Amino acid sequence: MDTKTIGSPALSLQEVTKVFGQGPSAVRAVDAVDLEVSQGEVLLIQGPSGGGKTTLLTMAGGLLRPTQGDISITGVKLNGLSDKQVSHLRLMTIGFIFQSFNLLAALTAQENVEVVVRLAGAGKKEARRTAAELLASLGLARRLNHRPVNLSGGEKQRVSIARALANNPALILADEPTANLDSARGREVMALLRGIAKEQGRTVLCVSHDHRIRDIADRVLWLEDGRLRQLQAVKDPVCGMSLDESLAPVRLVLDRETYYFCGVVCRAAFLERRNAHEPAGVPSSS
Repeated sequence: MDTKTIGSPALSLQEVTKVFGQGPSAVRAVDAVDLEVSQGEVLLIQGPSGGGKTTLLTMAGGLLRPTQGDISITGVKLNGLSDKQVSHLRLMTIGFIFQSFNLLAALTAQENVEVVVRLAGAGKKEARRTAAELLASLGLARRLNHRPVNLSGGEKQRVSIARALANNPALILADEPTANLDSARGREVMALLRGIAKEQGRTVLCVSHDHRIRDIADRVLWLEDGRLRQLQAVKDPVCGMSLDESLAPVRLVLDRETYYFCGVVCRAAFLERRNAHEPAGVPSSS
């Protein structure tokens, strides 16, 4: 297996394309994507359902081979590796966090993390110690012996994060990690991932529909019809949420200036606040 290149991006995709099917029914799920994600960066990819997000993440994790293009993880090109070599690289270099947590129901929180450490070749005592330390660092020291059914959604996601960190990965891939959490727990999980990225130098690539977590990311990209583009970020003046200028669900034009909102509630609050200061003014909207 190739050794990692010093100074390489944690993840690099060059002209990566994935086509499902053949002939007239062929679908280009990912279309000629170029992407580099740096060490310690938190990158959020958003887009509509069916836009290619999960396909891209699956290829980035070495679980799916691209139809065309090159993928490198910490400088190691996946294209020239056997399936066995890719599996080993994935085990030792990548941590996965899933929307549905994917915890083993029959195992305790500690045992769910231990499994991954044992797969990497550690002994039983070392795996048990590593799992306990990771879970304690995530605030779960008192939940080690609880099975998933006895954990809250936020606790389950923390166990899955501990499992993702078990083998000291350079790259963490998160697929809709806040989808089954409420707003507060979702932001808490993403803030935790950001802290891990910055304090430990790990790279986090997250795909999500959750617009509430945009401010946690260093960069936000939009993937639609298999193609990536940079978002033109604007902020909701009421709640402060980051929005894309072309995709903001509600906008308002006042005195030739355009304001963007996450929804009608924030627009109404904005108008109420403005009218309280300018009772004679009649704003126009679009």
